[in-house]
Amino acid sequence: MIKLDPTDRLAYKEKRNVSLGAIVVVLIVLTCGGVYYWYAFLRYAEVYHQLGISKLPSTLELQPTVQNRLDQLSHEPCYRDAVVDLADSLMDAGYPRDANTILVNSSRRCGESDEILLGRYKALVLASDFAGAVQVADSLVKAHPANAQIRYSRGSAYEELKDFPRALADYINGIQLFGPPDTISIKNFYDVSRMYAALNRYCDAITPIETFISFDPASRRTSQSTALIAEYARKGNCDAHYASGSTIV
Repeated sequence: MIKLDPTDRLAYKEKRNVSLGAIVVVLIVLTCGGVYYWYAFLRYAEVYHQLGISKLPSTLELQPTVQNRLDQLSHEPCYRDAVVDLADSLMDAGYPRDANTILVNSSRRCGESDEILLGRYKALVLASDFAGAVQVADSLVKAHPANAQIRYSRGSAYEELKDFPRALADYINGIQLFGPPDTISIKNFYDVSRMYAALNRYCDAITPIETFISFDPASRRTSQSTALIAEYARKGNCDAHYASGSTIV
């Protein structure tokens, strides 16, 4: 005959209670893990898909400005200010290629703008993609042929590509569009001189410097400008009037 031991039921009950507690703990852990996984990996998945980039590093994604823009784009995919600001944040963080990608994809989905093109130019220059920067600058020059800064920016990209004739043309056109020549920086005149020198046209390289000096000879004819003129005159075996700095065009 089988004898029942009341303590056996108690032990079984305690074991069952422990098992239920463990199940509850596991469920809590799984729930928290699922929430964390969504927050960490899936929260902006659709935004990243629309922008055409992979998930940003958490240290960047959790920055308040970046997170705010991602939140905005999750509700308004064509919010242009959010796209441009996000691209700026990516460039500041050292991700210019991703910045260009989101600007390209945004313009395809929502339309292009000068602001997006300018952002792309900046991103491509930071990525040392000067050929791409020239293409973007071409679009801007066509849209705004009288804008001096845009034309000058394209000249800078041409210079990086060692395309000195086109860089020279853009620098000259930029100076002509900037306004009264007596208000233009020596740097701009010097850029033109450098392009002439890069083309081994040393005598021509003197003229922009002398032009800048001519607007205020007393303060602008410095030892540095005189030495540079003399150096160009020597390299180009220029006539005496060039070497003395007396030519003005």
